[in-house]
Amino acid sequence: MRPPRVALAPVAMECKLERDFTVGEFDDHVVWGRVVRFHIRDDLYDLEKGYVDTAALTPVGRLAAEYTPIENIGS
Repeated sequence: MRPPRVALAPVAMECKLERDFTVGEFDDHVVWGRVVRFHIRDDLYDLEKGYVDTAALTPVGRLAAEYTPIENIGS
């Protein structure tokens, strides 16, 4: 069986669940997983050089429940 993925996501991480536990008074959850495979869209991966074109990704981060566009990607 193939793992579910978001169809248009340029990069997806396939993970195996390690731990899942409840913390705090509001039943928040902490989930630990192990990445077992990366799925990267073909046009983003340079096979000859062996790297991902991060400038073409327009990544988004999440900080304190706010989504943040990543505008400066270091080399």
